[in-house]
Formats: sequence, structure tokens, C-alpha cells
Amino acid sequence: LAAAQERIEQAEQQALDLQLQREAGGDDLQTLEDALRVQRDQALQLLRTALRLYSPADGREQLVDVQFRLAYLSLKQQDAWGALSIAELLARQNRGTEIGLRSAAIALNAYSDLLQSSGASAKSELVEHLEPFARYLMTVWPTSTEASAAASAIVQLSLVAGDVEKAESFLAQLPENNALAAKLRRELGIKLFEEYLEAKKDESIEAAQVEQLRSKALSSLEAGCRSL
Repeated sequence: LAAAQERIEQAEQQALDLQLQREAGGDDLQTLEDALRVQRDQALQLLRTALRLYSPADGREQLVDVQFRLAYLSLKQQDAWGALSIAELLARQNRGTEIGLRSAAIALNAYSDLLQSSGASAKSELVEHLEPFARYLMTVWPTSTEASAAASAIVQLSLVAGDVEKAESFLAQLPENNALAAKLRRELGIKLFEEYLEAKKDESIEAAQVEQLRSKALSSLEAGCRSL
């Protein structure tokens, strides 16, 4: 474990050097990137070995530490599924703790990477997995940035999918003074107002329902604009 930590620290320094070289317009970036990947791969191998050699006598804290580092490095190595499978489990097993919340942050980053690289069908499945995790975060760490980020992601994805009801459900749990939440409330208000205009043209929809849509749209727009 100590050897793995040494390589992680070396990798962090290499990552910083690489960033500085990028900003300076360095011409040997590929060599630095390759060296960084090798360093992280070696750390991953050492952590997997530590996991295989783990025994109950080592204590649960050490096991959690190894798993957390595995999740972190897997994310750095663009293995989002590997990072997610470990980090979300750690977040659920370590309810209400700092390591649990840090694991949740890794899991959310992994979800973000996967959502950005997935097609419509795969994205829909990912949202189904993310939704209960977001609810879990809002229950266990309601005031955390991680809970807000997860809820905001569900709201955005729901609006894109046209699921206004789900968007409203998650948005209601976000604080009003949150800048992103205010933006999402405005987007929801616009979506609801568009629905109101369509409903207004439809003679089969009762006037009370049309007015309810209008009222909800204006209410959401007003709530979103209060933070401007």
C-alpha cells in the first residue's frame, strides 16, 4: 500500500508537470502522458495486489482505503465503469462519513464521463441508475455540493427527455439560493410555458388545466429570476 501511495504521489506531480507543459506549449507532451499512464498503471497493480492480500486482521479501514484509491485511479485512467462500480458501493457502505462523501464525488464524476460518451439508449439506462443514487445523496448528505450536483444532473436530463414531472420533483429539493438551481428553474419555467402555449391551442384540454400550466410556468420563472 505504501508503494502504491508513493506512485500516486509521483503521478500527481507528473500530472501537474504535464499541465504546466501544456500551458507553456511544450513539444514533448506525449512522452509525459505515457510516463503518467505507466505510473498510474503501476499504482493500480499494487493496489489490486494489496486487495488480494487483504485479510480481516488488517482492519476494515485499510480495505476501504485501498478501494477508494482504486476508484480514484480508475477514474484518472478513464475507466469510468470501474471507478463507478467501486465508488458508488463505497458511498453506500460508508453512509454519512467523509470517505463516503468523497467516494460519492468520484462516482458522480464517473457518471458524468459515461453520460458524455454514451448514446441515447445507454444514457437512458445510466439515468435510471443515477436517479436512486441522487436520492440517496440528498437523504444522507442533503446540504452537500455532491447532492446538489446529482439532483441538478437529473433535472437537466429530465428536461431534455421531456419528463417535466421528474424535473420538478428533484428541483423542489434544491435550495433556492443555488445559482445552478435558479438557472434550472428558469429552464423548467420555459418548458412549462411552451406546454401551456400548446395546451392553449388544444380545445380538448380543460381551461382549468391550461391555467394551472400557466401558473406553474410563471411560478418557476419567477423563482429562477429571483436569484439574478
